[in-house]
Amino acid sequence: MLRRMENFIYLSGMLLFTIVFIKNAWIAEDAYILFRSIEQLFAGNGPVWNPHERVQVFTSPLWYFLNSFLRIFSHDVYINCLALSLLLCLSSLYVLKQIVNAPMKWMCIVFLLVSSKGFFDFTSSGIENALAYFLLTLFLLYFSRLKRNADTCTKSYRDCFLLMICFGLLLICRHDLLTLTLPPALLVYWEQRRLPKTKLCLLLAAGLSPIILWSLFSLIYYGFPFPNTAYAKLHTGIPRGELWAQGGKYFLSSLQHDSVTVTAIAVATITLVLSRNKYALFVAGGILLNLFYVMNVGGDFMQGRFLSYAYLISLCAVFSFVNISFKTLASIMIVCLAYWLNFADTPVATPINYNKSNSYKAIDKYGIADERGFFFPSTSIWAYVKNNGRIPFPYYSTSINGLNFRLSETMVSISGYIGFYGYWTGTQKIIIDFHALADPFLARLPAITPWRIGHFQRKLPEGYVDSVRSGRNLLKDLKLRQLYEETKIIAQGPLWSRERMFAIIKANMGIE
Repeated sequence: MLRRMENFIYLSGMLLFTIVFIKNAWIAEDAYILFRSIEQLFAGNGPVWNPHERVQVFTSPLWYFLNSFLRIFSHDVYINCLALSLLLCLSSLYVLKQIVNAPMKWMCIVFLLVSSKGFFDFTSSGIENALAYFLLTLFLLYFSRLKRNADTCTKSYRDCFLLMICFGLLLICRHDLLTLTLPPALLVYWEQRRLPKTKLCLLLAAGLSPIILWSLFSLIYYGFPFPNTAYAKLHTGIPRGELWAQGGKYFLSSLQHDSVTVTAIAVATITLVLSRNKYALFVAGGILLNLFYVMNVGGDFMQGRFLSYAYLISLCAVFSFVNISFKTLASIMIVCLAYWLNFADTPVATPINYNKSNSYKAIDKYGIADERGFFFPSTSIWAYVKNNGRIPFPYYSTSINGLNFRLSETMVSISGYIGFYGYWTGTQKIIIDFHALADPFLARLPAITPWRIGHFQRKLPEGYVDSVRSGRNLLKDLKLRQLYEETKIIAQGPLWSRERMFAIIKANMGIE
């Protein structure tokens, strides 16, 4: 009887999560930047964005190649991405079941997950969050097992090895997840320091080989070790103080529109610290380091997205490492139910016609957007079904403009909203992105003011557009002319030429 009750709880939790997922399923415009790069791969141009130059526009190599694999079997990148996201999310719930090993604790976590806008909005966004959620839960599974082994004075090299593999995969899911996972990984490695050197080296290789191998490929193929988006968003010339102020606004925005996320992270982190368990303390250290990073880069333009990883791991850790009474669990679930009933924008409460496409509704005073609310009318699963296979989908102004450009005789255009536009432009035309996400030359220039977080516009230097159109260096400014020439050699020159190798070394070492 008890077994049946437990199975009923697990089935109910999975069903609740799936229903809320399908109801809220959507794809962000940024995902279509990735989709165009996938189409370039299948068009024979390689993992690029514009056909004429090698640029990494995707933040997550692992997410890119998973979606590319599905593209072999289906041309429908929209459904491919949603199906993959749902599979990863349900797999995460299954791993969570292994972590807490208690039905009521697990159901309480499910309630908290579907209550968080910051977490749930990006389960189906087409961005790499769903993959990160799965890898983070796996990472914490092996970390919690090592804690239990330490409590019982047993050792498990296998769990250490698997944890380090998860650590390595997380780094090529998102480089900045290093901040969240490094403290626990260092603790595990330190505790195994008395192992034979061969085993220690294998642990180190498991953790570092994915990022080392990808960085080497990226350096050789793209000319730079990090995604072009990192250079475009992190090297803007904006004073650090302004970014810190914007980072503070990011937390305030989340607290205002999605109070459960920031509150739960704070309560869980404090609880982990007060537990005085070293495993809990190192997880808390990772959470604090991650939040410091989010503050340092100015947050993001999507509400709650950069807090979702800390939210997930803080819940997993506190329910795994801290004893919580049945009364407390029941109280948390009752509070969640009340939250769903009283706040209209929660994932549970928002209707299938959720619509904040008016920018005055979607973007708050801090410049941070309810991204799902803005694009949901155009990119939801309901819009996809209603569209019934007609093109372009999403049926959006930039999609139509992209399709018109694709059918025109013009070869080069300028745009700063390159998701839908770039995808429907096809694989043969060239788009100059003035936000520099897809432009290696503009990404090296300072942003202009005023700026909005995540949208750092660059001024197009005189002669730049003509240079792209003609294939010749026509820039007027001598310093920029030299920078363009070096960037062009790296991104467009013969892959193995000596000139390109020297240009890569010069660019990455900051040699003038």
